Amino acid sequence: MKARWWALSMDQFFYQFRKFADYLFGLLLRCARMYHA
Repeated sequence: MKARWWALSMDQFFYQFRKFADYLFGLLLRCARMYHA
């Protein structure tokens, strides 16, 4: 049970991390575009 909860929380963590990374990457791209423009 505890191991299952741990795996679930890890899945949730990776999901949130992916969303945050995507957001940061998009921000970086926008800044780069503005810088080059």
